[in-house]
Formats: sequence, structure tokens, C-alpha cells
Amino acid sequence: MAPPALAGGAMRNASLLAYPPYVHEEGLKYLFIAVAGYCAPPAVAAWDCVPCAKADRAIGGRGLSVRAVFRAGGVEFRGFLATAPGLIVVSFRGSETLLDYLLDINVQRAAPYPGCDDCRAHSGFLDAWRALNASVGSAVLAAVADDPGANLILTGHSLGGALALLAALDLHLVRRIAPTAVYTFGAPRVGNPALARFYAARAAAGQWASWRVVHRHDVVPHLPPHDLLAFWLGRFAHAPREVWYDSSADPHGHTTCAQDDGEDPGCSRGLPFWRLSVKDHYRYLGEAAGDAACVAAAA
Repeated sequence: MAPPALAGGAMRNASLLAYPPYVHEEGLKYLFIAVAGYCAPPAVAAWDCVPCAKADRAIGGRGLSVRAVFRAGGVEFRGFLATAPGLIVVSFRGSETLLDYLLDINVQRAAPYPGCDDCRAHSGFLDAWRALNASVGSAVLAAVADDPGANLILTGHSLGGALALLAALDLHLVRRIAPTAVYTFGAPRVGNPALARFYAARAAAGQWASWRVVHRHDVVPHLPPHDLLAFWLGRFAHAPREVWYDSSADPHGHTTCAQDDGEDPGCSRGLPFWRLSVKDHYRYLGEAAGDAACVAAAA
């Protein structure tokens, strides 16, 4: 039997849904945790920031506690692991300079992805994940050992979304730990179509939900290009499943896109390039994303 329609959202290919439907309130919860990574590292470590407080309210006042902070090369703050009873969340920090990076043709190269003969991943994203792999894996193993029945959620905005996807694959393939769900917001394409299919197959095998949330005309999910310059760069493609917030009037209004096609032409993939927007990258689910998320609203 097909799952029920979403409140406030349409569903494409509903009969193909293999896991519980996307729920706006759950997405909002993990958006707050994703954008907390943009705040000052001491504030994040103390869980004392604007999105930190919003996240605590969204999860019912259980109160998250940060157990680990991740730094690339031991210096650059790249994310954190936080826990509450029954919940483990790994959040990867985005980058305010990601758009400039993605538009630089010299860095848009694809590199082989280990364990999948035909799979290729964006070399910059793969390098960024490898710099965090050991510390994230150790922190997740320790948290799962302390609370074996907890839900494990991976989340991130922008570059953080790309890292969350690579982390899910690595945890499942190497650590033998499957997340409960992955929520990404404004994430770029991570690899080629083979990698997108490989990720979808692993998510099905590990039984985790994977939600790729896109706000209206956000340009970043359209990068690196799907077809343009494919001969030079290699073709990039998204893994399913997209949730497209396509309404400017209703921050709750969304479409759950095709389960078996991360490039569903009926969703954001169908937008012409001249309608794409940088501004839409910094506003998700009616909330600020990026550095602005850490600034308290004026009284």
C-alpha cells in the first residue's frame, strides 16, 4: 500500500517509497543542527548558540551535548558530534566560499571512489572527507557503544551536505554502522552517476532514509554541472531523494521527488539556469543558513 500523502507537501512516485515519508518538522530539526556548525567553535562546543537553542526546542527540550569537535588537519573547524538520550547527530560545517570553489573549473575534477569500480567523486570533497574520516569514525563508534539503540543522523548544509553523504557511505562500508537518516540542505553534486547509484543501493541495503533538501532556486545543488563540460570534468549527478521547497510564499510547502532518480526533471533539476539564485542558498525552511544563522534576530 502506498504511504499517506504528506501534510503540506506533494509526493512524486509515492508508491516507490521504501522508508518513512519526509516530515517538515524533522527536516527543520536537523537544519538547525546543520547550521549550528557555522557558529563560533567555542559556542558550538558549549552548545550555546542561536541555532543550538532552536535545535533543543525542536527536539523536545532533551538538550544536546557536544561530545566531539572535528577539525581538518587539527586546525580548521569542520563539524561536531552531539548526543541526547536516544539520539546521535553528526553535523558537518558548510563553507561560505563553496560557490567560488565550485565555479573554479580547475578544481572540478572527479577521482576514483574506493570500493566501486565505476564510481568517481569530486576530488575536493573526497579530500575533505578523508581529512575527517578517522576522527568522525572513532567518535561515532564511541557514541554508538554508549547508546546502542540511538538513532544516528548525519546532516550538513552546503559543503557539509556533501561530507554527510560521503560519511554515510564510509560508516556503512568500513565501520559497518548504518545511519538512521541523512539530511542535507543545499548540497552540491558529489560524484558521477555511478556513485549516485552506488549510494542509493547502499542506503537501501542499510535501510537509511536520505533526504536532499533544496530551497527554491538555490544554485549550489546544480553544481558541479550535470552535463555542461562533461567531457572535461566528468558528469556529476545527485543521489536521490530530493525534497524541493519550491514555494516563496509557504516555507512548509514542498514536493518529495522521485525515489529512483536524484535528477528528477519534475523538481529543481527542471529549472533553467537563468533562474538559479545564490540568495536562495542562504535561506532554508524559512530560516537563515550560513553565518547569518548564528546571529540573533533583532528584538
